[in-house]
Amino acid sequence: MKIESIISVIAISLVLFGVLFFFLSNIGKKPGGLKTLKKGRFPLGGGQELPRTVYLLCLFAAGMMLNWIGYSSISEANSRAAWYYKLLVGFSGTLPFFIGQYTGSNNHALSRANGLYEIAITICYLGCFLFTALIAIRVFFQSIINNARYRFAVKYGNEPTLIIAGNGPNLDMFLASLTPRQKGRAVIILDSNNEEMKKEYSARGFAVLAQKAGKEALVKAGVTAAKDAALVSLYDDDERNLSVARAFADIAELAPNATARIMYTGIDRAEHFSFSEKARGQISFFNPHEIISRQFLMRYPASRFLPPSYIDSTEAKLRERYVINHIFIGFGKTNAQILRKSVIIEQLPGCDYNALIIDTNIENSQAAFRNAARGLFIDHSDDGACFPKPDEQYRIEFKQMNVLSKEFYELTANKIIKNDFSVIVAALGNDRLSVETAMELRQWLYENGADKGKLRIYIKAKRRSSIINDEVLNFGAQESGIPIQVFGIEDDIFSASMLINRDIDILAKHIAGHYSGGYAGWDRLTNQERDSNRCAALSIRVKLNLMGFDLKYDLKNTIKQDEEVLTEFKNAYRGILRDNIARLEHQRWNTYHLASGWQPMPKNEVTDVSRKNQRSRKHACITTFEGLEELAKIQAQMKTRNINEADREAAYKAAFDEYDTRPYDYDLMDNLLKNLEGTKFRIVRKGKQPF
Repeated sequence: MKIESIISVIAISLVLFGVLFFFLSNIGKKPGGLKTLKKGRFPLGGGQELPRTVYLLCLFAAGMMLNWIGYSSISEANSRAAWYYKLLVGFSGTLPFFIGQYTGSNNHALSRANGLYEIAITICYLGCFLFTALIAIRVFFQSIINNARYRFAVKYGNEPTLIIAGNGPNLDMFLASLTPRQKGRAVIILDSNNEEMKKEYSARGFAVLAQKAGKEALVKAGVTAAKDAALVSLYDDDERNLSVARAFADIAELAPNATARIMYTGIDRAEHFSFSEKARGQISFFNPHEIISRQFLMRYPASRFLPPSYIDSTEAKLRERYVINHIFIGFGKTNAQILRKSVIIEQLPGCDYNALIIDTNIENSQAAFRNAARGLFIDHSDDGACFPKPDEQYRIEFKQMNVLSKEFYELTANKIIKNDFSVIVAALGNDRLSVETAMELRQWLYENGADKGKLRIYIKAKRRSSIINDEVLNFGAQESGIPIQVFGIEDDIFSASMLINRDIDILAKHIAGHYSGGYAGWDRLTNQERDSNRCAALSIRVKLNLMGFDLKYDLKNTIKQDEEVLTEFKNAYRGILRDNIARLEHQRWNTYHLASGWQPMPKNEVTDVSRKNQRSRKHACITTFEGLEELAKIQAQMKTRNINEADREAAYKAAFDEYDTRPYDYDLMDNLLKNLEGTKFRIVRKGKQPF
């Protein structure tokens, strides 16, 4: 084969490779985020820079080769020209292709003599012109495409419109999780007039608004116009997210079919955001660290792994007062959230809640937790001023230690060995440090003869990497040793399935709706009341574990509920077991309020119309089941003290029934089957390991 034909084949291959690489890279790539280029770096980073650069280089290489060989074939003198001159000829001959000009001065002779060369020069010309057209569309027509994409996302189709207010890594991870259908229904609000970012995200197939995320932007994005809209605010600071929440609250009445999910990280309790309550339940706040804690406790409650010999499932109680300890290594935002949720959800009948928290610098985080959950640390003395305090105690110990020291490993290992069951959670803010600490602690436990059936070790990791690969982390440990479980991967947390997932909220709404104390509607509940119902939903699994059952989350919603299991549950849920479950639910309710900063209300502050003070955060129902009976008697006496003696007995009985709140603690599990309807949760026998 002649050299001209060989070069023609190479040129055709280069052009086709460049075209295919450009289009396939964009089709196959998830909608990831921007990668900021440092000044002076070649643009091979984020966006479409790499596909465009490869495409351009392939075109120039092909064009210069074809023009070089074409020029050389014209005459003997041309063929003897200097190589750098031929290079210049090739470059200058290729440039006009990009603007649609083709003089053919270098190519006519060889094209007539070689058909393959003629095909090659035509393909190269068309490839260059296509490249220019794509760039022109991006530069001059992108706003038109963006507007068309925006109108489609808001006004057409049956899928909900997804409005994402955000920027930075959080936004990038969220966008990467979208399905193609969700991507086509998404509108991004960047909260800044950054045209470069707008072009980049628009080039990825998203409708983009580059303006402040206020009321005007929300309306323009389709909050009020869309048939069904979900707003997710993911900015990297709380102030900007709260601004979005306030803007949404102001237009919520005009958007009855819209909901908002607002991220916050700096304030532990969402009830501070009372302005959002005028949105009638359409706004819900989420803390990514709280989501991690919720996911962790839903998958790995201690009750799921307790030795079967510890539990009397016929009465839903523990056989002894076991020492079950939770050890938190590191006390950043994630472990602080897990501790708060764990102390609420993992209450066990007749057992104290024990926790040891260790960190190198714990002073500030300890003070913040003690303040936010101050009810757990108040000495509720039985001096008769308040109703009886619960028998179960909260033994939460903070220690400042170097987690790399021998003293740390000795203390922790000895504590674990002495306990009846231990849960260890390492979250040190650095994946490598968390892994190495957990593995070294495991080695200490091996050396000290720890019972692997009486402990579980978990580490929080930010991202997937080789160091948390199961073959590295648990080689040989799954069968014969102590495995280490990983949780909290950020890609999983900042995902559409996690942030828009409504199953816990649906379950919480059902719990609130079947509450015999009265239900004014989910949209009329305070943020704290909604959070309380979510915690009640998360506690269901613990109660089922004590009964010998478990709760499975069927993500794809393809598994039917086993009717035989339901029959077993109905037959078991009666008598003393039912009473014990109700007592445990009140124990959890007490803990929720104490962990939220509430404290018991003294008897002298109770009236016939009030047993709680929202402003001072005092509640008389923070007591035992027996204390609830005493409270109902006192309020009934207050209400009937001025009624004549003939009618007083009947009036007292009616008033007692009205004030007796104990039936409310039966509601959660009495209505469990109703509460689970319309969700993806299924009751299974314990031991199936549903997660």
